[in-house]
Amino acid sequence: MKSFADLIKEGTVKDVAADCYCCKRVSVDDVVGKQITILNVIKDIKTEKGDGRTLVHFKSDELGEGKFFTNARLVKEQLNQIPAKEYPLTATLIKWRDGNKTIYKLT
Repeated sequence: MKSFADLIKEGTVKDVAADCYCCKRVSVDDVVGKQITILNVIKDIKTEKGDGRTLVHFKSDELGEGKFFTNARLVKEQLNQIPAKEYPLTATLIKWRDGNKTIYKLT
């Protein structure tokens, strides 16, 4: 009988524990307006709030190392354009209201 660890080594199942970063989880609003260094991202994660979320692993002088989930369309589109070899990179997350929608964007 195979063990779960064997399946991870073979690549049959994804090692989620290795990918979800051992650091504090913060609200996306805690990051707004702060310069962060994006260390890595994991795309298309299913959470309790739904499918297709992106997990951003970051560090900053103010918050230290952390992670946040986002489903913001514009942020996900921006992150999808960045090749993995480009991380880490610095960015600032901005937020504004457009009618009754909240919009997030990396700058």
